[in-house]
Amino acid sequence: MARNQSTSAADDPARQVRFLSRALQINPIDQAETLMQLRQTYYGWKNDRPQAFASNDDLQERRQKVVDLIQRVREQFWKADLAKLQQGLAKLKVDDFPDLKHAVRRLQIVAQYRDRMPKLAESPDFNSEFFRAMKSVLVQSPREAVAAKEDLLQALRGREQKSIQKMAQLVTTSLPALYEMEADWFDSIASYQPVKRKKASIDSGDGSGWTDGMGWIIWVLIFIGLRALRYALRD
Repeated sequence: MARNQSTSAADDPARQVRFLSRALQINPIDQAETLMQLRQTYYGWKNDRPQAFASNDDLQERRQKVVDLIQRVREQFWKADLAKLQQGLAKLKVDDFPDLKHAVRRLQIVAQYRDRMPKLAESPDFNSEFFRAMKSVLVQSPREAVAAKEDLLQALRGREQKSIQKMAQLVTTSLPALYEMEADWFDSIASYQPVKRKKASIDSGDGSGWTDGMGWIIWVLIFIGLRALRYALRD
């Protein structure tokens, strides 16, 4: 009887509009439990289980709060007290957001090795350019990490190529956990080979090498010939 009364209460047109408007915004594949919870609330059905799933609006609000917290952690990561940093990361509630859970896990791994990273500067293979880029790649957002990789690529094309490659190898051997986080990037640095410019060959089949080397002589001969012709016509 109670259920019939609840069902009749749900027949109110205004409530129906609000329910349908909310329900149509929920993806039944990814948010089936959220949709079920909404229906239970609308029809007044009793649910003996604890409300483990929030509404879609609540999830979005919680997600944005976590995103903001992660960004603040990233900004303060290298200066914050290490113990407090690790405690703060452990308290972040990210079980409902797989992508944010992955981001927090990355930060936790780097935090485990943060106090060992400055010791890299004691090695003769230390390269500050690579060290700066690596810190950004490991901690910052994917977009900022891409920018750091692009900047390092420019340095890799210059005189610091060998030094950067040695530094990458140093991290690979001394901090393998950090290497595993960006193995493809480290491997691409180790295997990088600059594009060699082709030198003009004097023995090229089309004779272009000969003309490039003898061009100034040809111009001198033309100039002398023109002057001789001018004198001949004058006489």
